[in-house]
Amino acid sequence: MQAASNNNSPAAASNNAVPPPGIKNIATGAAQHWLGIQCNMIRGVSRGLLFRLSADAKTAWPEATWPLPVTAADDLTNKVLLAAERDKTHVENCAGDGEADSLIRLYQPLVMAGETGDRFVVVLEMAGRDRAERRTVAKLLRWGSAWLQFALNSSAPAGDQNLDGVFRMALACLEQQGFRATATTLVSQLVEHYGCQRVSLGLRKGKHMEVQALSHSARFKQEANLIQAIGTAMDEAVDQDRTILYHAAGEQPGLAITQSHAQLAQLAHAGSVCTVPMSEGEDLIGALTLELGEHQALDEAQIGAIEQLLAMLGPVLSLRHRDGRSLPVKAWHSLQA
Repeated sequence: MQAASNNNSPAAASNNAVPPPGIKNIATGAAQHWLGIQCNMIRGVSRGLLFRLSADAKTAWPEATWPLPVTAADDLTNKVLLAAERDKTHVENCAGDGEADSLIRLYQPLVMAGETGDRFVVVLEMAGRDRAERRTVAKLLRWGSAWLQFALNSSAPAGDQNLDGVFRMALACLEQQGFRATATTLVSQLVEHYGCQRVSLGLRKGKHMEVQALSHSARFKQEANLIQAIGTAMDEAVDQDRTILYHAAGEQPGLAITQSHAQLAQLAHAGSVCTVPMSEGEDLIGALTLELGEHQALDEAQIGAIEQLLAMLGPVLSLRHRDGRSLPVKAWHSLQA
């Protein structure tokens, strides 16, 4: 398939390069940071653009570009709008004459969750990919939409410690091969980043959570009482479908039932215990429990960052656990090799 000609662009396309009045342009902020990570995560990307669509989906403009500076994107507007209308991944060849299939352009629509339902389209120009690798790229971008939503909704500026921490930990996990390495990296990263006593990851098995990874212990299955207490705390949060933060001293925030968290805090001599449920789509598939020392507790911004991290990694962990390999491994390595 040949690249679209500039002659097909609308006459007013050049006006779409600037956000309409009243729309904040944050191309040098969090959106730029997000796009740069996506482009650096995949081998062979030469250009990346993040388009935001108007509320009526009739116009689009670049919200972020990679690398900076980037050439004009007026010729892409029509196809961005078409990809958004179809709400499906679109791929085209964009090689010059005599360079067939050496370069492709992938369009991936993204719809943010929530009441606003902001719509975006990511455009990547990159070295040619086979069909399986194209699907992997599209899946990575869809998973990355949780990062994007967090970045755009965050009141903190780009470079904020919580936002940067989410990106760094997620990338460290995505670099691993298989479920076990990914889960171990996740709990280890969280311990280091937040100074936790211990972090545990569990996945749903039947009606209950089963602990799959535990920081600071390679032989955790031998610690039966501890594992049972952690699993019960995970059940308590997942059954209520809410994040639970328990303080060993003082009143408990919110109206959550925290009996199992209190028992775990006592057993582990923890100052506070926080459990964040993990989902894949509409399904609750697991939970993450963080134990902190005396006089330690996570604040609201930190908990929000962890929730967004799990929103990104939940589908990855679920897929790797089911398949026993990463993304799959062959396709993932081919994207980075």
